[in-house]
Amino acid sequence: MDTNYLYHYTSSAALVNILNHGFLRATQAWHLADGSECRHAIDTLRLIDPSLSRNGLWNSLEMALLSMPRYVVCFSKVRNDAHQWKNYGADGAGACIVFDPEKARENLLNSSWDRFECAYDQDGQRNRLQELARDLNDRGETAIAERMNEFWKWNIRFKREDFVRENEIRYVFTAQPPVEDGAVQHADPDVSQLAAECAKKLNSHSHPSAWFDEKYRPFEPFFIQGAISEIILGPRFTATEKYWKHLSDSYATNQI
Repeated sequence: MDTNYLYHYTSSAALVNILNHGFLRATQAWHLADGSECRHAIDTLRLIDPSLSRNGLWNSLEMALLSMPRYVVCFSKVRNDAHQWKNYGADGAGACIVFDPEKARENLLNSSWDRFECAYDQDGQRNRLQELARDLNDRGETAIAERMNEFWKWNIRFKREDFVRENEIRYVFTAQPPVEDGAVQHADPDVSQLAAECAKKLNSHSHPSAWFDEKYRPFEPFFIQGAISEIILGPRFTATEKYWKHLSDSYATNQI
């Protein structure tokens, strides 16, 4: 495992788009392709203490999470991994972008991006969540207010142990929810509603860039100019002459 670099596996079509635009898409956490992502902690908490759903605290907990929009872009610490090629690199027909975090450090300084290493230890996760459940039952809304940021980080970091071979690193953009007339406007997990709200207020803090992908999922750009060390082609990668020219032009134009 090479821990100096990070690896982003993707399709050949996505590779061209990434090089054309000079950024990766950080998708809003509630709209990742796998609906269970960023929910492992809260789903485990529900199993640990079902009473939270019955005493009214669960709605407060959900609303508090939804009021703190996060945008996630994912990397692996594993180079040229068969599992990654199969699941994220178009079954080996895609490519892997080798990302140098040190070269991107200056771009990320004084920004709202944070780096998290995913955790797969189920016992450790349960111990923390059991302690949180006790605190929620003891102090109710006060505990939610004081510990929500900590709990959000657990939802970003905690993953099921069957994902351990991914050795995932996540960069997360944290946006502050807009405030109107003194009230926090909660982000809605429904895509159509969220898209409609962002269309009305393109510069709202709940979605700073107000950009949507082809599936109408909101995302934030994670700029990578000057931070690509190498591009690895998958073992089943094939391309036309036109594709190679397009790829070369994209690479040269953006000086990535």
